[in-house]
Amino acid sequence: MRKGMILLTAILLLAQQTSASEWTAVSAPSSKISVTEVTPEGMVAGEFDDRLWLDPYNGVYLSGDSGETWLRVGLQGKGVKFLKYKAGILYAGTFYTTSTPGGLYISTYPYSEWEHAGPAYTLTSVDACGDHIYLGTRYYGLIVSPDKGLSWAQKIGSGIEGPEIMALFCWERSVLASTRTSVYLSGDEGETWKILEPFTGATIYSFAGNGNYIAASGTGYEGIFVSKNGGEAWTKMSIPELGTSRKLLFHGQYLYTVSGKEVLVSRDLGKNNENTSLAGLNTLDVTDLEAYKPSIYTLIALNSAGKIFRKSVDDFLYFPFLEPPWNIKSEWELTENINAFFDHQYPLLAYQYFREPEENSHTTLKYDGVNEPVPALYYSSHSGIDFDAKYGDPVLASADGDASYYYCKDCGNTIKIDHGNGLQTVYMHLQNNPVVQGNNSVRVNNGNEIGKVGLTGRTTGPHIHFETVFDTDGDGLFSDEYPHGRTDPFGWDYSKLTDPWSELSWNDTLGAHTGTYSRNLWKILAPTRQSTPILDTASLTLGNKFIEIIGGGGKNFLRLTVEHAPKPLRNFPSLTSRYIKGTAFVINILDQLGNTSAADVAVRVRLTISPEDLLGILPETLKIFRWDKTTSLWVETISNYDSASGVIEGVLDHFSYFAAFGEKYTPQLISTQINISPEPADGAVNVFPTISFSGNGTLTVYSLDGGYTWNNYEQAFTIDEQGLFDVLYKSEDPAGNWEETKSFVLKVGTGFATKKIRVVGASFETLNDRPSP
Repeated sequence: MRKGMILLTAILLLAQQTSASEWTAVSAPSSKISVTEVTPEGMVAGEFDDRLWLDPYNGVYLSGDSGETWLRVGLQGKGVKFLKYKAGILYAGTFYTTSTPGGLYISTYPYSEWEHAGPAYTLTSVDACGDHIYLGTRYYGLIVSPDKGLSWAQKIGSGIEGPEIMALFCWERSVLASTRTSVYLSGDEGETWKILEPFTGATIYSFAGNGNYIAASGTGYEGIFVSKNGGEAWTKMSIPELGTSRKLLFHGQYLYTVSGKEVLVSRDLGKNNENTSLAGLNTLDVTDLEAYKPSIYTLIALNSAGKIFRKSVDDFLYFPFLEPPWNIKSEWELTENINAFFDHQYPLLAYQYFREPEENSHTTLKYDGVNEPVPALYYSSHSGIDFDAKYGDPVLASADGDASYYYCKDCGNTIKIDHGNGLQTVYMHLQNNPVVQGNNSVRVNNGNEIGKVGLTGRTTGPHIHFETVFDTDGDGLFSDEYPHGRTDPFGWDYSKLTDPWSELSWNDTLGAHTGTYSRNLWKILAPTRQSTPILDTASLTLGNKFIEIIGGGGKNFLRLTVEHAPKPLRNFPSLTSRYIKGTAFVINILDQLGNTSAADVAVRVRLTISPEDLLGILPETLKIFRWDKTTSLWVETISNYDSASGVIEGVLDHFSYFAAFGEKYTPQLISTQINISPEPADGAVNVFPTISFSGNGTLTVYSLDGGYTWNNYEQAFTIDEQGLFDVLYKSEDPAGNWEETKSFVLKVGTGFATKKIRVVGASFETLNDRPSP
């Protein structure tokens, strides 16, 4: 038990400590920066310098290159006290009256023109939801505009006796407002308010939200406050020795909390926190904290002396120790060969005691946060990764460990490997005679063959169903981890969204369960994604893919991203189309908040294709296609294939998911015949029959148990027992195409009764949204 807990702790520490960089100082545009904010165009900073005899700028700066250079964009001389970006609008609270009054100013990109809104009060904070603007003041309490700043009314306080508003946070129709002694909640856009008793004795300086979760921090309590139901109920989350916390923020599942001169990070709403080590560089209290994505996820911290610090953070957690479970020729095959993903909502496949809700049963939530129905993603409730593979291909151990055999009706011949580090890998649907059978175990090394791709169990075609299981209680056993120990070997983008599986808890007849964090477990950490600022002639190379910007450059705050993608599975351009290996990719344009941009940009794409991947394809038909999500169809782009260079080239200006297809040579239809001796009369024989198959396929397989177990056909065989047999059979051609499953229901013997229902097998294509493992 002790050994298991040590291994568990080691995995957690390794996964959490991996980060893209340490904190570094950023060249600030002024020594008197009072506030920072992030926008789609980059980082903005406000200056407040009361040394007016020095004629300070006292306005707003913008940096589109992570603080390397700064541009003065407006509000010169106003003295900026706060900035807030929301829904395309940048709000600024100013202190000084110049030729225009102080107070609230509003602007949109490029932030060079500003409009004054509201009374010229001394302001402390702002937030906006819909048409409503909520404005905190120092002396006049809270004032609210229901019409985007045209009219205003005081909603907390009475005249100049109003309390000072310390922080604001709004979502939909609800608003939180804090004073030095109380926290108020409104559920009707600020019309009526109630005081929240859990905050008695605390002064709240900051609120942050993530879905239904809201967190609050300040002084007067050594910890933070967390609500899981939209602000109605609150829990105190103790954080021993927490310093003054003037800011906290959610970034995906991460909750960052300022603690004096340090910043803490948690993935479980503050229950467990770690230092980010800012205090090693910073000596003063942190007054502001922001997160954005100029190229990778980045934290920006501002201290009380106006110094800015930057730290890039990983989007995924990493514990790399696995190799692919089959022989790959290129790194992108690991993602390209995925047929079905781990569903991060309810990965409860085959679990009988708790089912996913109906409203979630038609979509799959992928490791990057994409949530789609079929045919875009397969498939709901899936508990592992399905890798496309050919029947009979070797299945390899992904790492060293102790291998044992397991069988169930759905998973067929299965090998489980305990890797001795708190993780187990599972390989299903193997052919008969894998590396070990029965109750024995055998030591295997990384890359050892443990079986061959088969068709045993409940499967619609040859593939490797690959699972990883985490020993959550560290007891060295995996039998007690069903199903909550299931984890995605590709991890989860924690900087983007909260992983529902990591937070799902329930009780059933087997006890209490809580889902598991997912870490990227693959050793292949070579980049599967590249990005570049959108500048004229900028280019990217990703494996066999070359992308060059040829139009719409000059927007350095936007980034063009290219990444390898899984191969298409359904809805090919035509019935005779075939996907060309290595050509699936996704192009997007992202702003500095990580959101997709619709900027007008054109790129030239060149895809280099191996001649062996064009066998059976008419070269003149090769084209690049774009996936249209609205119509669920592939749209042909303007592209051409040069047989001399082996390159498909095209110009693209609408960005999404792309792949190259070509038309197959007119194929000879695969046809298999079943031969039964003696010949059945009305589907029945009175003696044990001999069965053989003939046809034009290179490989024929058959099943006598409704498709749960498939056997390679090598020679005629005899059915030597009475009963009703649904004989399923099909063949494969040299190109790897499979015939539709055929069925012959055969009654052997006489004088017995049966209620067995004829089951006609499905094709190798998954035609429903809840297929087999």
